[in-house]
Amino acid sequence: MKDTWEIVLGGVGGQGLIFAGLLLGEAAVNDGKNAAQTQSYGIETRGGFSKSELVVSTGEIVYPAVTSPDLVVILAKTAFDRLVPGLPEKCLVLFDSSAGPGAGEPPAGKGDFHPLPLIDEARRCGSPHASNIVALGAVVGLTGLVMPESLEKALADRFSGESLESALRAFRAGISLAKE
Repeated sequence: MKDTWEIVLGGVGGQGLIFAGLLLGEAAVNDGKNAAQTQSYGIETRGGFSKSELVVSTGEIVYPAVTSPDLVVILAKTAFDRLVPGLPEKCLVLFDSSAGPGAGEPPAGKGDFHPLPLIDEARRCGSPHASNIVALGAVVGLTGLVMPESLEKALADRFSGESLESALRAFRAGISLAKE
């Protein structure tokens, strides 16, 4: 596995991608790695473009912002259109299949594209607002960036009771999606 990962999580306000970036950073720290997270979003509370950037490293993090992403996770068409052009050739792009180009259309831009039904899977889990957690599961399943137990601990530190069970279902569903 790589020593340093630069990650961008993009979507629209209300999808919980900034929270997902924090969870992924906490999971990395639980694994004994270093993590730095930054975020940006429009003035709109919901519906405007938002992104979370995360640098995870086994060593020192010299610069806390993403300069050349290794992984981009996308949950909205707005973010797809904004983030895909200009990606590095070897960038892994994990995106909700409803956020990318139309059926049969190849994605524009460089990268290793993985469309998955992240939002639909969250609905199937009974957690329609947990597509961010499903996406984290897919990230872990595709990359091994953090140990699943480390992310489950990060979830347990934030949720309890039925909310925790729901988040764990969504996370595990994302791992399964990535492995299919």
